[in-house]
Amino acid sequence: MNFNLNKIIKNKLSFFRNKLHHTNDRFSHKGLTLIELMVVVSIFIIISGMVILNGTDFKSNTSLENLTNDIALALRKAQGYAIGARGFESNGDKIFTNKYGIHFSTADLNSNNKISGSNKYFILFSSSDEIYDVPLGNDCSTGECVELFNLTGLNKIKSISYNNGSSYNAESMDITFTRPGAEATFCYKVSNICKDKDTISSVSIVISNGRVGNAEKTRIITVQSTGQISTN
Repeated sequence: MNFNLNKIIKNKLSFFRNKLHHTNDRFSHKGLTLIELMVVVSIFIIISGMVILNGTDFKSNTSLENLTNDIALALRKAQGYAIGARGFESNGDKIFTNKYGIHFSTADLNSNNKISGSNKYFILFSSSDEIYDVPLGNDCSTGECVELFNLTGLNKIKSISYNNGSSYNAESMDITFTRPGAEATFCYKVSNICKDKDTISSVSIVISNGRVGNAEKTRIITVQSTGQISTN
């Protein structure tokens, strides 16, 4: 009886040792098949693409949002300068009666000097009238140009409309403020002459992130003749 029991125990121990060795050997030699590797790589590529795309969209939207705020603040700055009678340097003298405004243009920069304004620049100016006169040369420190603002990246001024979009301007618009009030006057230029000056009640500047198709995003900055500035 003892002999049979010992034999059974030895047989069982031998069986489990062999089973354990076989299991360890099987796992030590197991790896990814080609199909499994291709699936893993495909998932990694898809996730990476989604992260990159979302990151690009976020950066583009943030840049456009910042530009919208910059334009609104530039308009407020011009309005504040005008109301506060900020002195303007001219031939060594300080002039306190000048108007202040922002010059916008949709012209292509390739065919336009940047201090003339383009779809990539807008200009804070000081003038005795309501028209921005472009300085000679390429320097914003001369003439009526006070500050030059650059639209970075693909951002651009897409279009300019007035009276709630019922009329469009293909070239430029001067938005000017005169003390003591906060009201705005508008100069839609045609051959350097203000057109429809007395009939414009509001101007809308449309800016774009410069992308095409469904990827394009736009924002609108609207200025009322009362001086109210809004964005959407």
